Amino acid sequence: MKMYGTIISTVHQLDSVLEDITSLCHHSLAEEGLQSPTIFLVSNSDSDLYHFPSFHNTIEDKIGELKRYEIFQHISKEGREEMDRAFESGGLPEVASKMLLCLKSTDNVTLNIGVIGETGAGKSSPVNAIRDVLDDQGGAAPTGVTETTMAPTMYPHPTFHNWELPGLGTCNFQLNNYLEQVGFESYNFFIVVASERFKENHAKLAKRINERGKQFYFARTKIDNEIEASKKHRPSEFDSTKCCN
Repeated sequence: MKMYGTIISTVHQLDSVLEDITSLCHHSLAEEGLQSPTIFLVSNSDSDLYHFPSFHNTIEDKIGELKRYEIFQHISKEGREEMDRAFESGGLPEVASKMLLCLKSTDNVTLNIGVIGETGAGKSSPVNAIRDVLDDQGGAAPTGVTETTMAPTMYPHPTFHNWELPGLGTCNFQLNNYLEQVGFESYNFFIVVASERFKENHAKLAKRINERGKQFYFARTKIDNEIEASKKHRPSEFDSTKCCN
C-alpha cells in the first residue's frame, strides 16, 4: 500500500506541474487578448506522455467533423435535387440512405493541417507523432535546432495532409504577411507550436486565423524540460525509487 500511495503522489505532482504550465500559458496569451484557448502540452520524445493522447484524439475528431462538413457542403451545392427525388420516391428512409452513402464518401475528402511555429520550436516532432511516424523513420519530417523548413512541406497521412510551415518570425517570414506567404486558404485548420513560451507573435497570428474564420490549437512542446526542472527543485515528490520501498 505504501508503494501504491507513492505512485499516486507522484502522478498528482506531475498533474500539478502540468496545470501550472497550462496556467502560465493561458496567462501569457490572455495578456495578448486571447482568453482560454485550447492548449496541449506535449513531449518531443514520447508521444504517449502528458497531453499528447488528448491532442491526437482532438485532431482526429476535428478531421472527422470537417470531412462531414465538406460532404454536406457538396450535397447542398450539387446533390439537393437528388435528395428531393429520393424523398419523393421513398420518403425519409430513402433520404437517410443517400446521406449515409455521402458520409461514407468522406474517405475521398482530403484535409490539410498547417503546423506553425518559430524556428527551433519543435514543429517536426508533433507533425511526425500525429502521423504515427518516428523522428528517425523514413518519410519523417526532419528535426533539428536550425531552420529545416523553408517552404510549406507536406507530410502525408491516410486521412489528411500534414503541412509543416516555415518558421514564423524569420527574416523571410515576418508576421505581417506570413499567412499570405504560406497560402492560408489551403489549410482547414492550424496547430500553433511554441517551446519555451507563447509570445506576442503567436497570439497575433492565432487571432488573425480566427478572424478569417478558421480554427487553431496551441501545442506547447518540450515539456520534458519543464518536468526535469521541477524534479530537480522538488526531488522527493518525484523520486521513483520510493515506489520500490
